[in-house]
Amino acid sequence: MKNKRDSWFTINAKANQPVEAFIYDDIGGFGIQAKDFISGLKEHSGKPINLHINSLGGSVFDGFAIYNFLRPQNVTVEIDGVAASIASVIALAGKKVRMASNAFFMIHNPHSIVAGESDDMRAMAECLDKTRDVIAATYEAKTGANIERVKAWMDAERWFNAAEAKAVGLADEISEEADMAACAAMDWRKVSSVPGPILALLQKRIDGKTEGQRIVDSLPPLPDPVSPFFGEGSQPNPAKGPEAKLEA
Repeated sequence: MKNKRDSWFTINAKANQPVEAFIYDDIGGFGIQAKDFISGLKEHSGKPINLHINSLGGSVFDGFAIYNFLRPQNVTVEIDGVAASIASVIALAGKKVRMASNAFFMIHNPHSIVAGESDDMRAMAECLDKTRDVIAATYEAKTGANIERVKAWMDAERWFNAAEAKAVGLADEISEEADMAACAAMDWRKVSSVPGPILALLQKRIDGKTEGQRIVDSLPPLPDPVSPFFGEGSQPNPAKGPEAKLEA
């Protein structure tokens, strides 16, 4: 079991009870990969899994690896706060998907940062389009919605509350309200829109400063999209070359 302070997941197991797994941070963060999460679950092979999700997403390919591992298992998903981006794909691995009545489900297009020549840019654009199509097909399979409708949701970075998610087939059941404090404490700078109830929490003022600003002050700065690929003085660093990381 990974300690939640240095990992994006925890796994708890007791005799004769389902495994309780929690994805409560950015998937693929802390240098921890999907294989670590999967290895932890394999230690309890054959047991039912209750997977709790409160995540804004992370590495697309780690997310797909987790989804593909969980899909054949006996998994019940509990969305405790937010299942956004690739975390929303993982959520659909459950045979049953339950959302807290005040939770959110967000879908959007994958994104990346790439450095290199024009051919590198075109190759990444093609990769993003193919990845979007695979993600869209996952939502289509769960909801039965037309693929063009699903892609329109993704283009709009669509947020669904629990009732909306259940209505379109992304969730199967709605459970009682959850404490949203942990949800509000995540790094919301990574998404282009924030649902109203979360925004209200972030805008709440404490000692003259909004809760959102207090959270941002406690977080490391977001990476400069140029700095990983260029050295001092904004000069190209030939040691780097074309690089990319695909996230959702």
